[in-house]
Amino acid sequence: MKAFISISLILLASSHASANPIKKDGSPQCYGREYSEAHMQAHPQQTVKSMKAKFYISEQNKAYENPVAFLDLDLQVKKTVKSEDGDYVTYKPYTSGMVCDSQMKLEGDDLKDFKKSYGKSAGYIQCYIECDGGSSLIIWDIAKKSKNSITLKNHGFLAWGTCGDDAQEGEEIRIEPTEGGDDIFDLYALPAEYCQE
Repeated sequence: MKAFISISLILLASSHASANPIKKDGSPQCYGREYSEAHMQAHPQQTVKSMKAKFYISEQNKAYENPVAFLDLDLQVKKTVKSEDGDYVTYKPYTSGMVCDSQMKLEGDDLKDFKKSYGKSAGYIQCYIECDGGSSLIIWDIAKKSKNSITLKNHGFLAWGTCGDDAQEGEEIRIEPTEGGDDIFDLYALPAEYCQE
């Protein structure tokens, strides 16, 4: 994964980004963020140091009237390594894939809580990993003049491992929505060249 450029440059280069992260033509749209070491030290509950989110619609799915989209997440996740010289922290890369379905709607109390938290101008799409591998809610504000950021609200998802009938104990890395840690990620639109990988 390319090193992310600074947020100020991202905002400058991406002012044309649409509010909805999924383009109507299905072409890739990417968002990302890399947290500093100072941030990670100040938020010890957070394990994700960097996240790149790529939204797209496959050529096969474009033929459908209401095609589902895909979300690929490239992550750098904190790992504590034990050694004879003492424990140290490193970061391991993981990739997680989700399906995003605009036909899945919030209802009842979930919808009320969403509107209360994010306002009437907020849009969203629900993304999930099949076989109960977890999910996330992607949120954006259609009222903002600068439509170049999204929020990923984590509901817990697999970064590594299998689920369903293929699940094997002890072989998974799950990103849990720990409050003040890996629960909320504000991501910023990346220039097109960062979305070709």
